[in-house]
Amino acid sequence: KASKNDYTSLLKDKNLILIQLEGVDKWLLNKEDTPTLYKLMNEGINFDRHYSFYSGGGSTFNSEFAVNTGYITPLSYTKNVYSFNKNTFPNTLAKIFKKQDYSVNAFHMNTGEYYSRTVNYKTWGYDNYYGLVDIDEYDDKSYMLDRELILNEKFEELLFPSEGKFLDYIITYSSHMPFDNKEGVCKLLYKLDNEENEENNEFVQMSEEECARRQARETDYMIELLLNKLKEKSLIDNTALVIFTDHYLYTLNDQSILAKYKNTSNNLINITPWFVWYKGIKSKKINKVTSQLNILPTILNLYGVSYNVNDYIAEDALS
Repeated sequence: KASKNDYTSLLKDKNLILIQLEGVDKWLLNKEDTPTLYKLMNEGINFDRHYSFYSGGGSTFNSEFAVNTGYITPLSYTKNVYSFNKNTFPNTLAKIFKKQDYSVNAFHMNTGEYYSRTVNYKTWGYDNYYGLVDIDEYDDKSYMLDRELILNEKFEELLFPSEGKFLDYIITYSSHMPFDNKEGVCKLLYKLDNEENEENNEFVQMSEEECARRQARETDYMIELLLNKLKEKSLIDNTALVIFTDHYLYTLNDQSILAKYKNTSNNLINITPWFVWYKGIKSKKINKVTSQLNILPTILNLYGVSYNVNDYIAEDALS
């Protein structure tokens, strides 16, 4: 059995919201681009040497796989999606929390068919996987904006159950490629930003870096909306946030941008954010090297859940 430490049961019986950030690289967490995330990171338990596995492709889903099961297969591309969804996985995040009387649901913009998420999340023990485009109709592509995860009325009702403890696994999207204001999320945000200024009707091309920063700011806005909603529903005092990024921003066409802000040698390029926050938390920086594989056992310790250390590859990062 896992041994106890100073952090054991710190979050016991609190609601839990895990937020997997799409491509919000560590250099994007700063006061200017992402003030809300930056504030939460510095107020909370910040795992300052956290690295996300790069799996050659499909790294978003492979992070979901690692965090939910405690396992990962190197350079698997999307093998996890299609080859393992009939396995048992008895010790997943969802199954353990369901035994603790939590409702457990996952939320994302995309359909349940993409990455076979409906099948995979059921295999992992979730009550439901909800995709914005599955449960609501959009006349445009505004579903790609992370704000919709909170502003959509159907999602709001599902995210915050009126009774009982809950675990929400939220996967953001807005920092997804392409980083070009002629297409994708950056185009949507460029239009929104310039609608407010009627005098400026001329198109101005944004650089890849400018788009990456603007798209990350959209994700930060979603976090701000989430915190406001938790306050509005009187849930802020009894809810913890576990926030991490799926992968470094390998989807940039111009990889020299990364070299300006981080050590890109060898696997050090994979450094990404991971932190835990709740109202009243004492700030703490953890210098131990961690990966997605540490997240599940760390959560179990924080929630006072007894578990067998041999069920997972990595250990509680707070041990």
